[in-house]
Amino acid sequence: MFDMSRVIEIVVAAVVLLSIVFLVWSSYTTSLLGKDFWVWLPFLGKMAKWSRGDERTGEHDDSPGTMIPVEKALYDYYKNGVPETSRKSFDRYRKYLVLAKQSDRRPMSAWMWAILFGLTVAEAFGTGALIAPLISREITPDGALFIGAALAFVLAVVTLLFTHNAGHDLYHNSLVSHIAANFRQRGGFVVGGKDKAVEAISVISPDMDQDKDESNAPMTRLAARLGINTLGDAKKRYGNIVAATSLIVLAFVLSTWYRHDELNKHLDSEAVGMSAPSSASAAGGTQSFQNMFSSSSASGAGGDTPLPAAVAQAAQQSQKKATDAIISDKKSANDVGVVLLGVIYLFTQFLGVVTGYKYGFFGENAEQAYKETKGYPSYDTFLGHVVKPVSQRATMRMTTLRSNLSKMNPTYRPSIFDFMEMYIADARPPRETVDLSDQPENRPAREAVGLSDEQICALAEKTLSLPSREERVSFVSGQNLLPKDRERFQSALATAKEKRKATESAGLSQDLLDALGD
Repeated sequence: MFDMSRVIEIVVAAVVLLSIVFLVWSSYTTSLLGKDFWVWLPFLGKMAKWSRGDERTGEHDDSPGTMIPVEKALYDYYKNGVPETSRKSFDRYRKYLVLAKQSDRRPMSAWMWAILFGLTVAEAFGTGALIAPLISREITPDGALFIGAALAFVLAVVTLLFTHNAGHDLYHNSLVSHIAANFRQRGGFVVGGKDKAVEAISVISPDMDQDKDESNAPMTRLAARLGINTLGDAKKRYGNIVAATSLIVLAFVLSTWYRHDELNKHLDSEAVGMSAPSSASAAGGTQSFQNMFSSSSASGAGGDTPLPAAVAQAAQQSQKKATDAIISDKKSANDVGVVLLGVIYLFTQFLGVVTGYKYGFFGENAEQAYKETKGYPSYDTFLGHVVKPVSQRATMRMTTLRSNLSKMNPTYRPSIFDFMEMYIADARPPRETVDLSDQPENRPAREAVGLSDEQICALAEKTLSLPSREERVSFVSGQNLLPKDRERFQSALATAKEKRKATESAGLSQDLLDALGD
């Protein structure tokens, strides 16, 4: 009978569970949907708090062109949901991914994780339910279901962990193999565009100038971005591959054998039941046709008229052949089912390895570069697909906020709000250190003989590119210039300023030198 109350309970429980999941997710995600939910939420949301104007007290300027604290809080809240990437930084990150041969790679999406996990759980549930009775022979059906589900979840998590990491290691090994083979073929890393081979190279991170090694061979540039300085760094990883393979083979063999053995035991018991006399015969009642020629009937037990021995023997042989044929057919069908379950298991694990190979990145630098670019090929595309939706939503919420504030304070004068313009202005290139040596081992020599003219010019150009005086002073101080290089740096700085037609004061060079000290 259809139980409507039970359906209502299930629906309500599902809604509550999904609501809790969404609230937890939206509290930690940088997704626009999740962040905007906590602004929109009536009474408890951020908009309700901002609209009360509590943060308007304190130091602020209500003059046009300046945002008050609650407006700045709204802008910062939405801006924190997108990477603060300038055009220059974006171009470097994108070129890094291209040179690292990872521009077409993506992290595995949440939907793919959910599908793969669902397939793994579904497959593991059969294994969990199969081995649940081993825990206790007196287990109830509900208990077996619960234990089977728990075992399936654990098996799915462990299997996914090993197979996905094994796929990552296979991708890692494929890149390392190409680099190591090229190193051995060329006799080292080819640099300078003149087939000059060296034993070691410098690492190039995503925030560095990606054109500084443009004269090097492609494999050398690849190795520099993957953190492979020497041939010794080109090490393959086998731990997850061996662990995943061992786990898959062991689980496949044991589960297949156990399924086959349990099914055969069940069929053997069924065959014995088909061959035994029926309870009606034992009680002296009417016998079934398949048991009427049993030994008890043939000997006349229970008052029945015995059949001739030849007829009884022939009947028993016919019954045995029929029973053997039925059991044989069932065993064949069961064997096919066991093999099919094994194939499904292997396919599911193979899918986990493939997704691990296809998705993810080689090293943290590539992953960070993807986070800054979101995988888009150009900065304009990035702005249009990532920043623009956030800008539109923030502008809409800012309009609502200012309307609420105007109702509270008639003298309130809102300024012009352009999220996209403010975002671009706030996005700064990451601070970096100019690589002043081609090789790590050359640094002691550099400290002894000083910088070359090219290095001095690069240092001056980099100094002028920094946005504030404090950053310039900090950057130059961190270079530890020798006393004899400071005069050359002052001259290069003045020359670079003249080329850039800078508007800064003529005392910038002296200020920097004063900050360095003797």
